[in-house]
Amino acid sequence: NLAMSEAIAKDMVRDEGLIASFSRWLVHDEATLKTKRNALSALGNLARCCGSSRKLDHFLFLLPSIVRQEEDVDCRRRAMRTIRHLVAEGCEWNEDDMIPFLLDVVQQEPDRDTKIQALETMRHMKGDSQ
Repeated sequence: NLAMSEAIAKDMVRDEGLIASFSRWLVHDEATLKTKRNALSALGNLARCCGSSRKLDHFLFLLPSIVRQEEDVDCRRRAMRTIRHLVAEGCEWNEDDMIPFLLDVVQQEPDRDTKIQALETMRHMKGDSQ
């Protein structure tokens, strides 16, 4: 995965066309499951890149719907992982929306790893608010 290298990741985050493509791949009904999984993985890796959160913060509005509505457990898990990385990197989030969403994931998500990602996100949020 190209986004694993921090130097390459920084270049990728600066490419607005690429970031827009990620958005399209995630919401396009015709995108294959493999494409969605790969886009979510790449976004998760990009979200860990220092300074990327401002360029990617709009994904915090898109990713929760993937966690809630996607049938594929890998997509849900990868979307939740990306949310965790974005919050950890200082992305701005709306507490009134994010806290109920995360609690819902912890209480209702059948996948253990996705629940853990939600709990880790809460931990990062708590650290940011202190």
